[in-house]
Amino acid sequence: MIGSATRLCPPRVTSTSLGRYSWGASIGGHTVHQRCARQKEGGDGGAGLAHLLCREGGQWAANANVSQCGYTSKVRNTYT
Repeated sequence: MIGSATRLCPPRVTSTSLGRYSWGASIGGHTVHQRCARQKEGGDGGAGLAHLLCREGGQWAANANVSQCGYTSKVRNTYT
């Protein structure tokens, strides 16, 4: 049961060159996981996961961790 003091993060969508991810409402203080939109090339063949932290106060972290995911677009950011 969720108490009245429990903070919830609202549903959110994040999008990068590593995929578009829909995150449902989540309980504060928990990290939500889902399979990558595309697996990273040269990976070990395991299922890569995207992660997003719902902070205890009910706010999502600024960015999802998609470091285990592969590019879903041929267009990438480059830095010089």
